[in-house]
Parts: sequence; structure tokens; C-alpha cells
Amino acid sequence: MSSSIATPGDLLGVIEEFTPDVGAYEETGRVYSALVGEVVKDMDERRVSVLSAKQGPLMPRKGDVVLGVVTSVRKDVAEVDVYQVEGLRPFTSPFKAVLHVSEVDVRFVDKILNALWPGDVVRARVVALKDPYPYP
Repeated sequence: MSSSIATPGDLLGVIEEFTPDVGAYEETGRVYSALVGEVVKDMDERRVSVLSAKQGPLMPRKGDVVLGVVTSVRKDVAEVDVYQVEGLRPFTSPFKAVLHVSEVDVRFVDKILNALWPGDVVRARVVALKDPYPYP
């Protein structure tokens, strides 16, 4: 990822190069900044964002890689406080997330405590924005 500073109306690229994301828009095949802030070009996903100088991203999105800390472990899920999207500034307050034992490793893990403990720092990809594993 690369970054710089932009103001509203600054040309960020063309639609063939980048898809506009948060803080950016497309007009007649060109991608422009909608905000004053930091330009973030995700070369892997081929998308460009402008993060407001006043705040970081409002919340993680599906597909983002996030960093967090395990706060508790129950049966087959771990609760995680997500503090930031990797490569971007931290959130003002953490988001709650749930990590299921089936998503902890590419190899089979029978008990989540064999992989995670409270206090562990985790790096994970957001796969859903709603909790698919509600607590009773």
C-alpha cells in the first residue's frame, strides 16, 4: 500500500487503474478525492481510499485484515477486541469480533484453547460483518 495527502477534487487515478473506495468517487472514468485526508492505494485489491484527516475508518469492512486482542474464550469461539485495520490508523474505540475455532487455522483445531488464549494478539481477515455465532 502507498499513501499521500489529497484535497477534494484531486485526481487519484483512472477507473482502469483503481476502484474508488471510502472517500473517493468516479466521474467520467477518473477517480477523485472527496475529502481532505490520507490517500491509501491498495495495490493488491486495486482500490483507492481517502481517509479523513479528522478520523480513521469508521469501521472494518469485509475483506479487511485487522489486528486485535483476544478478550475471552468460550467453547468454540473467542471474543476479540479489534483495534485497527492493518496499515491504517487505530480506531478511537475497539470493535467486538468473534473468531470461531474453524477459522483459527488452516489445519484442524479441535479446541480453541489449543490455539488462542485471552491476551493473545491476532491478525485476521474480516469474513462477515454480522455475528454468525450468537451467544445464548
